[in-house]
Amino acid sequence: MSKHGENIYKRADGRYEGRYIRGRKPDGKAIYGYIYGSKYAEVKKQLTEKRMQYQDFLRDPVPQTPRMRVWAKEWRGDTCSRKLKPSTLQKYDQMLNQHILPYFGMIEIGRIDRQMLLDFVDWLKEKGLADKSIQNILQLMRELLRKAADHDLLRQVPEMKFLLPPAPEYEILVLSQNEENKLMHCAEEKDLAVQLCLYTGLRIGEVCGLQWQDIDEYHQTMTIRRTVLRLNVKEEDHKTALVINAPKTASSFRTIPLPDQLIEKLLMIRNDLFKPEDFIFGKKDKPADPRTIQRRFQRLLQRAELPPIRFHNLRHTFTTRMLELGTDVKTVSAILGHSSVKTTIEIYAHSQMETKRKAIDLLAEQFV
Repeated sequence: MSKHGENIYKRADGRYEGRYIRGRKPDGKAIYGYIYGSKYAEVKKQLTEKRMQYQDFLRDPVPQTPRMRVWAKEWRGDTCSRKLKPSTLQKYDQMLNQHILPYFGMIEIGRIDRQMLLDFVDWLKEKGLADKSIQNILQLMRELLRKAADHDLLRQVPEMKFLLPPAPEYEILVLSQNEENKLMHCAEEKDLAVQLCLYTGLRIGEVCGLQWQDIDEYHQTMTIRRTVLRLNVKEEDHKTALVINAPKTASSFRTIPLPDQLIEKLLMIRNDLFKPEDFIFGKKDKPADPRTIQRRFQRLLQRAELPPIRFHNLRHTFTTRMLELGTDVKTVSAILGHSSVKTTIEIYAHSQMETKRKAIDLLAEQFV
């Protein structure tokens, strides 16, 4: 129970929780902010500061600048739809609708300051979001505020660099050489997508987007020209559809050499009535669904008596094998379609260390 109507309560975990009003919804209902602390006096002091901070905003209902929900709609319509891919727009919409607008929707753009952003980060952490998710949300928030400043809705963009969680360390799961051999041994004709990825490191969307015209038998190469994604088409009823896009980045347009055995396997599944624009892993002019490829992959893992992993881990496995064989990072990066060698180095630093260790061990053997 709170003391003297101060809205400070003692929680079951022993901490004190203070509640204050930081805004109003369109229907007039309060939007609350929360403060937590181990001592009652500490929470009371912070609660008083918060109430003073927000009292001017609550007292003045006349907006001097657009509210965030209005500005976000304008920003999305005028800027995003002309420049971003549908998959990127969908990610932005999710971050806006699930996090940014529920918190800032009724707050005027011109009133957003450093302290509000700090409160926002605390709120996201209370929701249990991972650091990477919070980082992505803050980057989108920074873009919204930067554009608002360009339109003279903000005097200056609040400094947000200090808010960003540290860049996450990539936890890469790869198959061992023995596990990879078991997988290849159990693979059947219908599992060619898996074998293709272990030979080339393709993303699952790129596998689904392959057409027969992308295979050059004479030069034994494969060119990546498109990717297939499943995206929401009606957010209100969660309907989705397959969407064919250009590859992820300009560097994702690439040509990859293929070994003889892979060319042979591809030709074995091609019938005599094929058209160049037919999808290799789909039904003629319809690409395969990434979910179908993933389900087939899970069944293959079961036959090989291997634990369940994501299809994307095959890409990690391919990269790790290439680096273990001593392939230079620039070549690996080009095959993967990374935008820069730096991306490859950051993600696969652990693989490079294994390669370096083997090189040092080989050198050491010369002195034995």
